Order: sequence, then C-alpha cells, then structure tokens
Amino acid sequence: LTHNKRKEDINNVWKTAKEMIIKWAQTEGLAINKSFQPDNDVIWSWMTGDFSSSKDFASGGVEGLSPYAAQPVTAAELDSRKKTKAAEDASVHNRSLAEAVHIETGKGELPSPPGELESLKKTLTVFTGIVWLLFGERCDLFTKLLDLVHVLDDEEVERNSHLYTGIKARQIFWMVLVDAKRYCNSSLTAAQFKQGRPFPSSGLANFTTQVREAADIHVMGFPDKWRVAAPTVPTTPRTDTAVMWNATHMTSGLYG
Repeated sequence: LTHNKRKEDINNVWKTAKEMIIKWAQTEGLAINKSFQPDNDVIWSWMTGDFSSSKDFASGGVEGLSPYAAQPVTAAELDSRKKTKAAEDASVHNRSLAEAVHIETGKGELPSPPGELESLKKTLTVFTGIVWLLFGERCDLFTKLLDLVHVLDDEEVERNSHLYTGIKARQIFWMVLVDAKRYCNSSLTAAQFKQGRPFPSSGLANFTTQVREAADIHVMGFPDKWRVAAPTVPTTPRTDTAVMWNATHMTSGLYG
C-alpha cells in the first residue's frame, strides 16, 4: 500500500486501507462504526513506519499507533480538522512564540474516550483491524486485542453492559492505549534480532479477568479528568406527571 507513496497519496492509501479494515471486521463477524478517520499526520506516520510516540502517553496519546485513530468522527469534526490544519500551515512562518506554544499545548490535550460498552467495543474492534492491517495476524498485539474484543462481545458482558459505563470504559480504553504505546516503543534493531532477543509482546492478557468481571483496572498514568463517575442510571421507572394527574382525577370521579 505504501511502496513509493508520497504524502500527497495519503487519501488514496487510506481509502484502500479502510476498505480492508471494514472487510476484515465483516469476516470476523464484528460490528464497527465505519466513520473512523485518523488525522492525516497519523496516517502518514504509519506509512513511514513511525508507530511509536512520546513516552508521555498523557500528552502523546493521539500520536502514532493509538486507539484514538479508531474513534468515529463526524463530518463537522473532519471539516474542523481541515480548517485548523490550513490555518496552522498558513501561519507557520509568522506566528509568535506564544501562539506556537498554544498550538502545541492544545495538541497535547487528550480527547474524550468512549464512555459506554457499545462505543468502546466498536472502537477497539476498529483498532484491532488497524493493527492487523499494519502488522499482520501473527502480531502478538493483534491476537491479544482480538481476544479482548471477543471478551467484550461475550453475551454475559452484554447482559451487564451497564457495568461498563463511564470510568470502567475509560479504564479499558487507557489500558489498550498504554499497552499499544509500550508495544511500539519496544522496537528491536536487526542486530538484536540476530542476538535472539524476543519479539515485543502485549500485556493485555493480564487484565482479561478484570475486564470480564467489570472490575477496576489500574494502569499508571490514568488521566485525572477521566475519573469522573458516569451519571447514575435510575433503577426504578419514573412516574409520568400527566399519568399521576389522570389517575388522581379518575379516582376522584369514581369515588368522589
């Protein structure tokens, strides 16, 4: 897909890649949201083999190989990206230091992750497809991600989907983000391969039980702003005011 390709070829390369990911998901029988669209800079980093990013995951979480690339985006968001990129390119030679710092700081703010089971599952399924496309089916990160997606797709988990809202969904997303970053930051040189160094491995299997049981998952660096609990879901149905009014007046008519 990327042989002899230039930055101008990003859109065509991504179109083919996305079609392959969607077809992969259909073959696996997994549901996805087809409106996922990574930033062009992220796609270019994949095309050039740059999958790692800063070890500061809280600021570089969107860069490189990240589950953020698998999140659905709206047409308005895509339009906003284009306008922001155009404005940055137009001002690159005349912006002040303060403006440049402001732009870089803004880029370091992590967007909101999925907040409930269905969106989390679809996002991680797309991310699994991206890893499959980039590294193949024998990649340890791919196999562990696929196992995780199947756990989230389990009927028992589906029946208890209310347990995977808010902070639990964000904990799982962060777990995957950190694991993917660590995997990509563990790249080996040709000399290390010759020395018999083992290929990088994923640690996602260590958390399978916690995910299946909707238990808390503690991974270092979890953003403080993600610790906000999800709104409490009412456990009893609310009584409609109009129904109460009608019932009261019907009773008055019968017994009054």
